[in-house]
Amino acid sequence: MSLFSVFYRMVKRREIITMITSVFVYGTLRKGESNYHWIRDYAKKTKSAWVRGWLFDLGPYPAMIEGRGWVKGELVELNDCEIALKKIDELEGYHGPGNPQNLYERIEIEAWTEEGEEINCLVYIFPRERKKELVIMDRLLPGGDWANRKNKQGWIPYFAYGSCMNEESFSSTVAEYKMIGPGNVENHRVAFTRWSEKWQGGVADLIVSPGEHTQGILYVIHPDELQSLDQREGASPHLANPFYRRTWVDVTIDGVKLKAFTYRVVNKEKSEIPPSKEYMETILQGAQGLGQDYTGEFRNRMEGLRRETK
Repeated sequence: MSLFSVFYRMVKRREIITMITSVFVYGTLRKGESNYHWIRDYAKKTKSAWVRGWLFDLGPYPAMIEGRGWVKGELVELNDCEIALKKIDELEGYHGPGNPQNLYERIEIEAWTEEGEEINCLVYIFPRERKKELVIMDRLLPGGDWANRKNKQGWIPYFAYGSCMNEESFSSTVAEYKMIGPGNVENHRVAFTRWSEKWQGGVADLIVSPGEHTQGILYVIHPDELQSLDQREGASPHLANPFYRRTWVDVTIDGVKLKAFTYRVVNKEKSEIPPSKEYMETILQGAQGLGQDYTGEFRNRMEGLRRETK
C-alpha cells in the first residue's frame, strides 16, 4: 500500500470522526423527560428521527439493542460536542469502548429524520452480551417509542403473510409504516381458505398447524392506518359479515419475540382454493426477502393447488 493511500485513509477516518456531532436519544434525554437538562445547554438543533434497533422498558429508563426493529427518538446536534459527550458518558455509565464496567456502549449508527434525511450519529445501547437479560425480562416496546410507554399507544407491529408482504401492494393502502423484515410464527401455516372476487381465486389465511411454521414480513404502522388496512382486508368492525378478523400472534425476529396483529379468515372453506396466477406472483414478489427454502416450498404448494384444478 502506498504512503498516499495510508494518508488518504487516515484523513477520511478523521473526517468521519469530526463529522459526527449528533447523538440520537430515545429515553430520559429527550425533550420533556427527566434528564433532558443534561444536554439542554449543548443542544444546537433537535429533530424527530428513527434508528434501527429494539427498545425495552426498564422502568426509570429504556435500553436499546441492535436489531432490525425501529426506535423513535430525537436526533440532537451538539455544540461543544466533546464536552457534551463527556456529560452523556457520565450519565449513561460509559467508560470507553469495550470497558467491562460499561452500563451502555456508545456506537455509530444511521438515523432517518421525518424529512427523509439519513444522518450518521452516535447512540448509547445496551452491550450485546446483555441482550439475553432484556429478552427474558419481556419488557419490549415493539412500537419503539418510549414516550408511549404508559398509554400503550404508538406504532403497532403488523405481521403480513399474504399479498401485504409485497411492499408495493402494501404501500398502496398504508401510508405511514416502517418495514422491519422477515419474522417467524410457530405452529401455523398459510392456507387458501377464502374465494376472492378481486383476485379471482383463493386468498391467504393463517391457520393453526402444530409443528409447522410460517414466515412473513413484519411492519410497524401508525395507529391511524388501522382503518385503511381493515378496509383492505374486509375486516372493518362495522361489517355484518367480515372476510377477516384482526388477531394477535407471537412473532420471532432477531431472537426477540413480540406480539403483532394479523388477520385470519372468518368463514373458512373446507377445502383450499387455488390462488390466481396474479395473486401468487404478488405474494412471491413480497416473499423474496424470506428464506429460500420456505419461499420454494410456498411456491410449490401454490402451484400444486393450481395444478389440481386443471
